[in-house]
Amino acid sequence: MPTRDLRATIAKGAAVTVEKCAALKQFAEAESGWRTQHANITGTPNDAVVTSGLRDAEAGVRAASTAVLDGAVYASAQQGQRAITVFLNNNDRNS
Repeated sequence: MPTRDLRATIAKGAAVTVEKCAALKQFAEAESGWRTQHANITGTPNDAVVTSGLRDAEAGVRAASTAVLDGAVYASAQQGQRAITVFLNNNDRNS
């Protein structure tokens, strides 16, 4: 909470009531909470930096997924080609 005296915020000569004190307390707590949260986010990347990082990460995932899919398709094609070759060789022997 700021070091200022909250009593100074009540006009001189004004009656100090429980309601005014409660309102001042609530304001002071809200301000303190705001200052704490503001301090917590100071130094964190802004939205543009986070968005750019997310786009880069998504592009990396897409590239990796494409590489995995290409590898799986190639491996399956090789396996299928070997199976077809074995089948044709066996078929030629039996003819």
